[in-house]
Amino acid sequence: MHAVKKLLTVLAFGLIFSVVVFSQNDPIPNGLGLGYSIGERGGDWAVGINATSPYVQITKTFFWTVRASGDVLLKEGVPVGDNVETRKPYFTARLGSVEAIVPNNFMRLYAEVGGLGVFPNSNVASSTNPSFGAYGHFGGEVFITSAKHASIFCEIGDELTFNAAGADKFQGSPTLATGPSVASGVRFNL
Repeated sequence: MHAVKKLLTVLAFGLIFSVVVFSQNDPIPNGLGLGYSIGERGGDWAVGINATSPYVQITKTFFWTVRASGDVLLKEGVPVGDNVETRKPYFTARLGSVEAIVPNNFMRLYAEVGGLGVFPNSNVASSTNPSFGAYGHFGGEVFITSAKHASIFCEIGDELTFNAAGADKFQGSPTLATGPSVASGVRFNL
């Protein structure tokens, strides 16, 4: 887990301090975006995919879109009746509204809020019924190719399940997908 945090820190600083400008005259693409990410969501390591609908321009620098995403998360802990730490997978899905500001032609800053679905499996919880909640992220992406079809992104935020889905097959019954969230990844824009 420590290596993932280091990687996320490096990617975040690379995103924040990136000053690579390829062409100031070419606009950022506003088409469909497909991406993947790694991170920590609600205290659990996550690997995810996302799809962003084409952006709608509201003003010269303000845009809006919808993003759908899903993650495979690994709940870390010691199972009940055991003394060895292990990781067990579960899934989340998100659908959110993204409001973006484009301050220049190589960067997009955004806020994302929406609904969250948590889908535990029988290795993590006795009940496999889905739980629902909300999430919010602040993020930014920097376009890394001259044609601006690829970007790296980093986001930080929080997640909360309303009925506190718990991993009751782990000692202490920790909650699922509730808590701080940090992720970095690559997005391809069509």
